[in-house]
Amino acid sequence: MKKKICRVQQLLLVNYNRKMYLLLFVILTLYGLNLLINHAGANQNVYDILMQLTEFLSFSYMIMPTFLALLISHFSQGPVQEYIAFRYSSRIAWYHMNIVSLAVVTTGFTGAIFSIIVMQSLFILDFHNEWSLFAQGYYTQHTVFMSNISPITYIIMSALLLWLVLFLFGVLFYLIFLWTKKLMLAAMIIILLIVANSLMTLNKLETWTPYFFTDHLSIMQYVYKFETNQQILPIQMMSYWLVGLVIVYIIGRVTVGRVDLYWKKVD
Repeated sequence: MKKKICRVQQLLLVNYNRKMYLLLFVILTLYGLNLLINHAGANQNVYDILMQLTEFLSFSYMIMPTFLALLISHFSQGPVQEYIAFRYSSRIAWYHMNIVSLAVVTTGFTGAIFSIIVMQSLFILDFHNEWSLFAQGYYTQHTVFMSNISPITYIIMSALLLWLVLFLFGVLFYLIFLWTKKLMLAAMIIILLIVANSLMTLNKLETWTPYFFTDHLSIMQYVYKFETNQQILPIQMMSYWLVGLVIVYIIGRVTVGRVDLYWKKVD
């Protein structure tokens, strides 16, 4: 176990880019301030702002692009990946170590977003574990849900959901990068997937809507869209992303043995 932890640490250190991490921290801080300015007052509390992190627009236009920038930085040492791969007993072991390092990066990114907003809100917004007057007036279709689920419970599940979503896209990005050896192409494919998903959702293809991830990000939107039991949390949202993660992981595990590990240059 200690050996595996050391190897994960080595991967993280090799791929660490201090300037990029600092830049992303500044971007997330400014994003948090923007949310705070737009939502402070109007009978809102810190939970109203944290709920924005799993709204589709925030995810698509801010969180995902920032996370993709982090992934590009993380995997920019292509030739080093080749050297590290040959140090492992098998490609599967190397694949697993990269998946674990992705999980660590995703955890740090998710934790950073929530921590930044919480720290910025400490002396400005209310932290009482109660739904704000704004939420009670805005989510009029969720009265039963809000009477049974506390804001803290909601935010905890939202954080887990965001982690799962980012981790799934992170693994998918990693696999595309392995197959193409092109970081920007991997990022563009992820962006195109999000755009295509949005366009299909806007076309109101009712038969296929349950399979698109647009309505599987925000708990409030999911509860309203699919008319779930409002007395409990919609745990099935987790299942949606877990199934996707398992499928992507298996595809990667099956194909990693066929991937050429020679990196001439990482674009």
